[in-house]
Amino acid sequence: MTMSTYIYLDQNVLSYLRPRKLDEQSDQQLEKLYSALIDKGKGLNVVYSATHLDEIRQINIPKYIDEHIDLLCSLNALYIEPVTTQLNAKNPQIVWRDYLENEAKNRVNGHNEGGNILDLLSRKFAGLEVGQDFDDLHCMWVENINKAVAEIKQMLEEGSPEQLASHQGQQMKQMYEELKKQAEGLKTFSLCNIGNEQELGPRSVRSHDDVIELDLENRESHEVIPTIDEL
Repeated sequence: MTMSTYIYLDQNVLSYLRPRKLDEQSDQQLEKLYSALIDKGKGLNVVYSATHLDEIRQINIPKYIDEHIDLLCSLNALYIEPVTTQLNAKNPQIVWRDYLENEAKNRVNGHNEGGNILDLLSRKFAGLEVGQDFDDLHCMWVENINKAVAEIKQMLEEGSPEQLASHQGQQMKQMYEELKKQAEGLKTFSLCNIGNEQELGPRSVRSHDDVIELDLENRESHEVIPTIDEL
């Protein structure tokens, strides 16, 4: 029985695995990787997330978007559901369609802005340049929450007694109260004071003190992995 292995590849790596790119590059290592991934007998399962779809959505040329989605289909890639983190074997074409429909709904409802701010914060903490400092992002966050509170308050004031008594109306009231609490909390909350000189993001494994102390450079090759495993 073949043991299943789940592989999460960066979108840049997946981009190089598109058939057109493989033909252009003639890279034997990438070709071997692609062959291994589509060989179901090896038990390798590629997984992808909404982050991949976000990056694909930024592509301006439709045929290139199709290439990325077609690649996920050829790999029988499994989608990581954003909320439950469960793996979904649904056809990537359908996942992509649902993703675009959800994006359109969120854009109409104004939900995307808050998600974009949280995405910027995540990128900032990861050490990526996003064009804003932490104070800017905090102000954007506060403004977005206050805007949502005002919009829901207006909808509640304009709703009929029947609408407010409905299940949807009760959910809206609950959301309003929760957002109000968040807005109040943000008045006294401030993001950590991190200066521009502070290094953020992941570090190379070799740069960590514990790894440096292992003196891997002076060990035999067969000793390296077992030594690291003992950490």
